[in-house]
Amino acid sequence: MKLKYYLRGLGLGILVAAAILTISRRSGNGGLTNDEVIARAQDLGMVMQDNSTLAQTAAETQSTAETGITVSTVESKETAESQETTGTTTAAESNASEESTSETISAEEAKALEESKAAEESRLAEEAKAMEESKAAEESRLAEESRIAEESRIAEESRIAEESRLAEESKALEESKAAEESKQSEVTVGDGAASITISAGQGSDTVAKNCEKAGLVNSAREFDDYLCSKGYDRKLANGTYSIPFGSDYETIAMILMKRR
Repeated sequence: MKLKYYLRGLGLGILVAAAILTISRRSGNGGLTNDEVIARAQDLGMVMQDNSTLAQTAAETQSTAETGITVSTVESKETAESQETTGTTTAAESNASEESTSETISAEEAKALEESKAAEESRLAEEAKAMEESKAAEESRLAEESRIAEESRIAEESRIAEESRLAEESKALEESKAAEESKQSEVTVGDGAASITISAGQGSDTVAKNCEKAGLVNSAREFDDYLCSKGYDRKLANGTYSIPFGSDYETIAMILMKRR
């Protein structure tokens, strides 16, 4: 930038010197000395440069006048070209700077967009993962509830089946017991007497019912109460006994206890 200003000042000085020389020649004062030229320039309001520069300017002005070459034009052209080159360089640098800034902004925007896209994809992946885990947990819970319900149903069916089996066994046992008692307590009625059989495990109530069945007593309940009141119910003996019809409670009891 300092070189540009220097060349501009130099060209301006040459133009001024050329103008002064032209004026001098036209006025017929071609014999002015350097001091006179300087004084004339100062009178015209021109800035005084150092002696070496002014002397060089005067010498170049004289040389230009003698050879007829317009140095000022060349210098002005060079100055203009320099200024144009400088302006072009500055514009190119400005355009390059703007392009670089634009590329930087574009790169930053692209980076921000990429980061935003990556963050959104990460968020969606997290939501999908959470949804999958929630779905798996729900399926596991439903499977566990289904398993518990199935086990409860199987247990209930097993309990019902067991109760039914026990009831069937109890019924069968009861029927078998009744059949056995009926078989062992058979009553045989003959002429003037009845045959009564007492088996192991039979109680006084069963014996009293057999006596009623055989026609030995009128009421099985009354005969059983009699046996219990006398303590005979615990003394009945197993076996088959022939008891005459018309015997009283005491006679029948004595026969059944083998006391007679």
